[in-house]
Amino acid sequence: LREAQLGGTRVFAWSGLSFDLRWLAHAAHDKALAREVAMELYDPMFQFATMRGFPIGLAAVADGLGIAQKKLMSADQAPVEWSRGNHQVVLDYVAGDCTLTNRVVAAIEFERCVRWRTKRGDVKTEPMRVLRQVKDVMQDPAPDQSWMSEPRAPSAYWAWLQDERA
Repeated sequence: LREAQLGGTRVFAWSGLSFDLRWLAHAAHDKALAREVAMELYDPMFQFATMRGFPIGLAAVADGLGIAQKKLMSADQAPVEWSRGNHQVVLDYVAGDCTLTNRVVAAIEFERCVRWRTKRGDVKTEPMRVLRQVKDVMQDPAPDQSWMSEPRAPSAYWAWLQDERA
């Protein structure tokens, strides 16, 4: 991933900052390299959460943007299926998530906004004129979360970068 970034490729992930790269750092025993990738990552979910104060799921955004592709399972099911020996099912899920993320990113860039279907079934829209790297989004002011009962600070998404145990 880092070589691709250094070669000019924009690397995208949905929740990749707080999930994927954290676990890659752990599995590869190379937090420094994972941090380099994380800082130059484009993570539209992190960007959205920093703007609005709450996360949204990839499936909800795909639905809101009119992308018919569905997720094959939820992320928490993948380790369970893997441990059951259903490796191909998990690999298919991961490949599908990559394809879905690419389609969502393309739609966000085309529409210049994020649209998602809420749990109530409404479609909401948030302007997102340009997708930005994590290192730039991290500099943004915290959103107003005064209305939330259990707010999650944007810094919580990248706290693992500073945690020596990560």
